[in-house]
Amino acid sequence: MSNINNIPLRTCRVCGIHAFSKEELNLFVTSSRNKHGKLNQCKDCTNKRNRERRKKNPFHYLCLAKKSECKRKQIPFNLTDIYLKKLWKKQGGLCILSGLKMEKPYNESDFDWVASLDRIQFDKGYVKGNVRWIINAINTLKRQKDDAFVYKIAQAIVNHNDLHHNS
Repeated sequence: MSNINNIPLRTCRVCGIHAFSKEELNLFVTSSRNKHGKLNQCKDCTNKRNRERRKKNPFHYLCLAKKSECKRKQIPFNLTDIYLKKLWKKQGGLCILSGLKMEKPYNESDFDWVASLDRIQFDKGYVKGNVRWIINAINTLKRQKDDAFVYKIAQAIVNHNDLHHNS
């Protein structure tokens, strides 16, 4: 269905893109506050703004996301963005398990090197004293296992490479 008068139904207040049809309205953010059910900002501009906000204050947005996830999954949670920032500084931006430099959360670099919040004891939840920063690649490997599991895998990789490179 197109707009007969060629008057835009919505115009993005950031980039100026127009929606002249109901199909084109899908490019805009949903809202229940107006008759078209869309805000005056397109999805691309909204996503860009949100990425910039998360990058500017990553600990705040990670804390909000983790809190929401924990509420949904009924996992204990009592962290604050201030606590996460202090923990980051205490670790010097280094992965506690590998010593590798990490990128802050929501950094748009290689996802494997981005910091990931790890629970030391899985069943205790995301609570003060039970979390630390590790690189995402290690946290993906670790999942619900303990540090010994990660060390065993790492040692096997080192031993295997030593055996094959020294032959």
